[in-house]
Formats: sequence, structure tokens, C-alpha cells
Amino acid sequence: AEVPDFEYADYIFSTQPYLDRTTALAVVTAKTALEDAGLALPLGADSPDPVGLCFGSCWGCYNSIERFSAPLLAGKPKTAQGLVFMHSFPNSPASLISIEFGLHGFASVTSGSRLAGLWAIEEALSAIREGTSSCILAGASEALSAPVFAHYGEKNELSGGKAPQPFSKNAEGTILGEGAVFFLLESAAHAQNRNAKILGWIEDCELSKPDTEYEISKNIYSCAPGISAIDTLEQSWLDHIGCENAPSLAPLLGDALAVNPLYALAVTVGEGMESAAILQASPEGVGLLHYTSRP
Repeated sequence: AEVPDFEYADYIFSTQPYLDRTTALAVVTAKTALEDAGLALPLGADSPDPVGLCFGSCWGCYNSIERFSAPLLAGKPKTAQGLVFMHSFPNSPASLISIEFGLHGFASVTSGSRLAGLWAIEEALSAIREGTSSCILAGASEALSAPVFAHYGEKNELSGGKAPQPFSKNAEGTILGEGAVFFLLESAAHAQNRNAKILGWIEDCELSKPDTEYEISKNIYSCAPGISAIDTLEQSWLDHIGCENAPSLAPLLGDALAVNPLYALAVTVGEGMESAAILQASPEGVGLLHYTSRP
């Protein structure tokens, strides 16, 4: 489930040949989100209310890791590129987004889990509610790479080419996907002061142990990728609240890991739904995001 016809140079004019695909997808999507939010780029360094950034990725920059390690594995360490090594870490996309667009506010990076995208949202919400920041760009990015395919292949979690079948007894695994999604999250006062077009509100984002006392929306998206262990975790929670239908976007977009719940949130906002709950499970826990379009 590859993002088709994507060329970094079609969106960003600065030449940075060391960028890997995770970073390129993140930078371009971040630019789109900031511009769609009505912000003039680059943002001023002397702004009294700087924009922050919370970024998440399950696998990070594996294309760069592979590129740097190839000469080492071939026994030619002197040909390994130090610049590529510097951009091998999950904080590289966040750093480049901040530099490219002048983001100087609160920042955090989370990696290593399917829940990394939800963690980015949760971090941003917490910072805004605590008064640490009033405006934060929050999102996630994932890219396809040979090592990631090898990892899921060794675990027998790939479908072999068939579309994933979440929650099905006939599910044979997942198809890996890629992509990036970002949202500009603001306090209500900040958005109103700059006359922003408010698309909706994120009521809450909980990880590890969702509070089922909330009034769950009739619209529930799951992130079930068609992997038995993950789907079972989500199904048990859905059974607990009595939900019979929670569609997953994995059959359409592939399993984009940390980006999955943000895809679902983007669909929710884009379809103009009044409210929705988005569920994602991971071996590290279960995450639940509540969205409403209340005026």
C-alpha cells in the first residue's frame, strides 16, 4: 500500500538528498497541514506564541538505517556516511520540520509502537491543557522499507498479497502501508484569536487503559490490521462496550501502524461526522481517541 507518485521535490524546493521516505512524507504533510491551517511559512522565530510539534512513528527512519549500515555490513566502514547516520533516528523528521518551517514551541517525539501516533496526539493535548503551549502540530509518519517487511514476514503477519480481513476468522495477515497525517491542535482561545476555521474538537485521547465510562459515539473506527493478536485485543474491548461494527481502514490503506488512527481521524473530520471514537490496540496497550464536531 505505497503512496503513489510521491516526489519530495514537487512540494519542497530546498534540496536535501539525505532525506529518507519517512522524513519526506512527514515534512510534506506537515507543510500541507500548516498551510491549510492558515499559517504563513516560515513562522517567525520571535513569535510570542510559538507553534510546537509532537511527532510519532512506529519504525522511524529505517531507509536511512539501511542506507548507513549497508557499507558496514559489506565490510567497508570508511564509506559509511555520517550525515545519513545523523538522520537515522525518529527525531530527524521532527527536527527537519521544525527547522524548515520555524517551529520553536514545545516538542516531543515518540517511537517504537503502533500507538506512537496516538501518543503524539495525547502529548499535544496534555501540553495545551497544562498551558505549556497553545498551538501544536501533531502527527505521525511511516514508510515502507525492506527491514520492516522482513520483520513482519518473519512473524508470519503478512497476508501474502490479499487485502486484510480485520476481525475475520479467515484473516491471513496484513498488508503494510505508508503515509503521514498531521493536525494543528490549538486551544479554543488561540484558534478564535487568529480567526481560524475550527474543524472540530478532540475531547480526549487515552492510552494503555481506556476509560469505558465515556459515552461512546455511535461512530467507532478500529485500526484492526488483520493480525490475529492485535485484532483480538481490539475485539475484546469492542465486545466489552457492546459495539457490533467498527470498520477498519486497513483493507483500503494498508497497515500504516502509527498513522492508522490519524487516517481514521482525518476521515472523520473530512466526512463531517458529528462525533467518533477511534480505537487502536498494540502489544503495549490500547488507545482510544474521542472526537466531536461540537460548535
